[in-house]
Amino acid sequence: MPLPPAVQRPLRSLAYVGGVAGGLDVEWRRDLHMSPTSHGIKWVDGALLASERTNRVVRLDPLAGEPIWEASVDGPWGSLAVGNGVGVYVNQRGQATCLELASGAVRWVASVPRGYVAIVGSAVLFGGWRGYSPLSGRDLASGEPLWSRSRSENDALLWPLPTAEGALVTARGSVEMQLIEPRSGAVQQRWTLPDPVPSGDLDEVLSKTMDGLPIFRLGEAGVAMLLPSGVEVVWQHPTALSHASPAVHDRHLWLSDTSGPVVVDLGTRTSHACPLQEGVAPGVVCDSSGALFAGRAGVVVHISPDGAVTDRKVLSRRSVAVVGGGDGLAYLALKGELICLRLGSPSAC
Repeated sequence: MPLPPAVQRPLRSLAYVGGVAGGLDVEWRRDLHMSPTSHGIKWVDGALLASERTNRVVRLDPLAGEPIWEASVDGPWGSLAVGNGVGVYVNQRGQATCLELASGAVRWVASVPRGYVAIVGSAVLFGGWRGYSPLSGRDLASGEPLWSRSRSENDALLWPLPTAEGALVTARGSVEMQLIEPRSGAVQQRWTLPDPVPSGDLDEVLSKTMDGLPIFRLGEAGVAMLLPSGVEVVWQHPTALSHASPAVHDRHLWLSDTSGPVVVDLGTRTSHACPLQEGVAPGVVCDSSGALFAGRAGVVVHISPDGAVTDRKVLSRRSVAVVGGGDGLAYLALKGELICLRLGSPSAC
């Protein structure tokens, strides 16, 4: 069934918007002594981990920013995954270090394909980045290998998405999505996509709604969700979208195109665009009154569901990513710094 036509309405210029409502108070700041990657800051179930100083992973108190523990790792600008009581850091040379969340103690170290890392149940997945190595799984408790795909399946995969049922994977340029059993690598289910899921290098382009439903981009301008009934296209944007993952909260779709953030009312099929200089950094943090976006040039904006800019804050450094936390907090990774912002209401996505 064809979608209703999209209607796009621009927001007023940011030049005329001051700090209204909300507040976006800075709770704390921490010097990272390096420019982080968008995969080097993770908040999962109350645990906040960050890579810093080119050779360290720290667990921070989410409310105060003080270190709970610090652990030495080999190499900067790696990828972090957090879950099931551990954090796993993979450096650019392909060394994985599994750290206990409670203490920072090293559980195991292993040589793995560099790039992606995803904790799925009692397994951790590596490989598939750029097609350099096949997707593989290791036991999360011991780090011992469980399985590996054959070289003939050495596709350029996108970053796997952990779900309650397994890991969702798709390859660059492919119109097939697969559900992988994490401990065996067996394909449990397949879906045909209308278009491939686009991705930049090392982008986390598959995400989940608050209800746990996978959501992702399709082609240049589509957004789809994976429902029990199958893949459903929920929005077709009039212009090309950025690679940032979309989010859904309270019947509103939050995404970004090449000019900046966009909010879509899925009921009325209307959208509002907010141009930001140099576009949007990865991540969006929803709350009950709207959503927070970070512009790459160093501006953060809070946008209400009706398309009004309710607050903005100009930062002194370029934005790398924004990550949602509990208790109405958002963590903004900047060039050389991590900032905690308090939203006007509890974060929701």
